[in-house]
Amino acid sequence: MKMIQSERISVVTATLMLMGLALLTVLRSRCAVSDYAELLGVIFSSSEVMVGSIYGISGVSSSIIEVIGFAIPFLVLAFLAGLMLTKTLDTGTRFWYIIRYRSYRVWLLNSLFKITLKCLSVWTIYYASVLLFSLILSGAPEPLGEVFHYVNPNAIHSLSFETVILNQYLIGCTVSFVIAASQYMLGIALSNVSKAYICVSLSILMCSALGMANIYNPLMMSRHSFVDDQIAAIAPVITVGLLIMIGLACMLLNLFLLRRKGI
Repeated sequence: MKMIQSERISVVTATLMLMGLALLTVLRSRCAVSDYAELLGVIFSSSEVMVGSIYGISGVSSSIIEVIGFAIPFLVLAFLAGLMLTKTLDTGTRFWYIIRYRSYRVWLLNSLFKITLKCLSVWTIYYASVLLFSLILSGAPEPLGEVFHYVNPNAIHSLSFETVILNQYLIGCTVSFVIAASQYMLGIALSNVSKAYICVSLSILMCSALGMANIYNPLMMSRHSFVDDQIAAIAPVITVGLLIMIGLACMLLNLFLLRRKGI
């Protein structure tokens, strides 16, 4: 019972952290979009604020602050996954779970499903919070306008904000799965959940920092061909499929490690 209550507290804490971050992200995005709108002498919409809040680093300007701001939601998800893994792999409880499920494979799949589901739930709440705060602060959504195309000069003009929002959400969902699967695998391989969290966090920061370069980035919709046609023609659906394959590979490797070295 204490473990269940502790997990609930962890999920609630991560959710509140990300909701607060969502508000700050929207405020920062609104200020940036407002400055560009003033420069161009046009009116901006909540669509441009929404997109600027979640789709990654733009082509006009980039800074370490943008990198960290983009990475924080994923770092919080990794932290949440690490907390749940600490409980899952705890010496006093893991053997009880193995006896209960009678199989490494069933135990692995059940545990990974629970961790992934909670990460997905928290990610969805964060994402919905960004959209809600954007609507509250900037009004009803409209088609992407001059501000968006000024910030993203290589974007196709027929691109809709719904396409950006949906694809970035799906990318975030698959990243959540990869975070859970890879951290689980590293936790078993290194026999240390803290080291696994550090490795995953450094990977997230590195990928986020690469968003400052004008190259493909699996975490950012802004670094896909829809938004930047200067980048190799890699559609978001390819990224989603690639991330799912990485997550499944981590699962298989984890099962192999469990059979070889146990827990």
